Amino acid sequence: KDSSLINSRRVELEMKRNEYTEKLDMVINKLDQCVALMPWDWRPRAIRQELLMSHDRLDLALERIQEALLIEPGNREYLKMKARLHQLRGEKAESNRILKKLAANEKDPWTVYSMISKNYVDLGFIDSAIHIMNQFQKIYPGDRRAADMIKRFEMIRNLKKADSSDKKKSDSVSKE
Repeated sequence: KDSSLINSRRVELEMKRNEYTEKLDMVINKLDQCVALMPWDWRPRAIRQELLMSHDRLDLALERIQEALLIEPGNREYLKMKARLHQLRGEKAESNRILKKLAANEKDPWTVYSMISKNYVDLGFIDSAIHIMNQFQKIYPGDRRAADMIKRFEMIRNLKKADSSDKKKSDSVSKE
């Protein structure tokens, strides 16, 4: 009795997944049509990109953003989308490479600098994250956000040092 109920629930779930996939594919197709109708307009591309990234279609999102960059290689918004996509794919180093290029000419560089520094923290390079924020602080001395980020990163660094120190102590005690 329980196995038949479980099987019927599995069938229902599979039907729902298929329905979801069909509708998602239809929406993506419609957005592709919008892009084809208005290749100069960035908005359908941005909407499609967000949809693909938020529904875990990261390979297709990468393919589409690369197509967009072939048409408009200098489009800063496309480059930001590509950097964000690389973050979602776990490719922090590639994301940082793109973000560093963007930071050089960004009107509001805070977003780029903060994304780079957060990537460094995710990679475990706390000192690099602090260095990036120090650079921002030197360029924009009145901006307090960098100082707040530096304090947070220093706290993280101190916690990691304390954790590794505690681990070394426990390892030496267990050897004795």
